[in-house]
Amino acid sequence: MGTGDEKKYEYHAKKCQECMTYIPVDADVCPMCKKRVGTIMESGMARKATDWKAYAMMIVSWAALAVYIWWAFLRE
Repeated sequence: MGTGDEKKYEYHAKKCQECMTYIPVDADVCPMCKKRVGTIMESGMARKATDWKAYAMMIVSWAALAVYIWWAFLRE
């Protein structure tokens, strides 16, 4: 018995999450809407690319808020 659970799909195109346009599998940016796209999922849709700048800005914002709360209310 083989491991029949592993299915290997061969795709020739993937679908952009934003504009639903078919784009090449190796594309990093959709040519129609200019949004970044990730790897292909089993459904044929492209994953949304992770926005690392947004995560970094969120961490900086939370740190600034914590410093402000300490400065405004907790320091003596």
